[in-house]
Amino acid sequence: MRRFRIPVLAAVTICAFGTTTAAAQDHVRPTSSPRAPRTKAAHDQHFGPQVVLQPGQTATTAVNCPAGEAPTGGGAVGRENTFVNSSAATTDGGRWEVRGTNTGGFAQMLAAQVICTAP
Repeated sequence: MRRFRIPVLAAVTICAFGTTTAAAQDHVRPTSSPRAPRTKAAHDQHFGPQVVLQPGQTATTAVNCPAGEAPTGGGAVGRENTFVNSSAATTDGGRWEVRGTNTGGFAQMLAAQVICTAP
């Protein structure tokens, strides 16, 4: 049993080293290649203005997509004790609207977030 231990450990070490070296070489970026020009993301994220909700207050806020784009998702950005009553694209298809209520004892912030894409 002892005769096979050293050759097996040596073989495992050589295989592990070879795999690590090959994996590292896959992630090397050539330094002489020029950078590709930046392109616009397929889905842009936008945030609307923040509204202050006093304790017990309910308010609505919205964010528009840029011209030529439509909302494909969105949501609300708020702190603890901000209950989101609704969060959806508007029927006109150009913006995302959220409605929230402050259920806490201190003023809270609420904002709408939208993800837009060209149709």
